[in-house]
Amino acid sequence: IAIRPTSVQILGRVKTICQNENFLLTEKELKEIIESTGGDMRQVNIVMINLLILDSKSSPNVVKHPRRNFM
Repeated sequence: IAIRPTSVQILGRVKTICQNENFLLTEKELKEIIESTGGDMRQVNIVMINLLILDSKSSPNVVKHPRRNFM
């Protein structure tokens, strides 16, 4: 049986992904995504991919912002 990661563990992983991909979301926004998906990392990934797609269609440079420290 797989043990689900905690919200804190998911938040840490998602922050790392955002930093690596230069995708700027606030910690509050990330927490809202995690909460809205019931802490399902697969669903968190899907939401973030959809946000990237939507943002890139509205502004091609949206993911090209400088990296930001989330701590």
